[in-house]
Amino acid sequence: MSITNIGTEKFLVEFNICTGDNTLDKAKDVVQSDIESIKVGTEKDVPANECRAYETQIHSKHVDEIKIDILEHVLK
Repeated sequence: MSITNIGTEKFLVEFNICTGDNTLDKAKDVVQSDIESIKVGTEKDVPANECRAYETQIHSKHVDEIKIDILEHVLK
């Protein structure tokens, strides 16, 4: 995960969703901070043994408060 300050209490968060031996179908993640929560995901499969890059902007007072959690994932 990479976090870049892009303004007052505003950050660009870049991260990868990676799979193991199974295809990941429509992964959904949430990027959370001390100020807001943003759902990030795809309607496309992530094939086995591959990664997909994602990015989002989020407001936060403290960069240490920015976290990414999996909301939903379906393995094929």
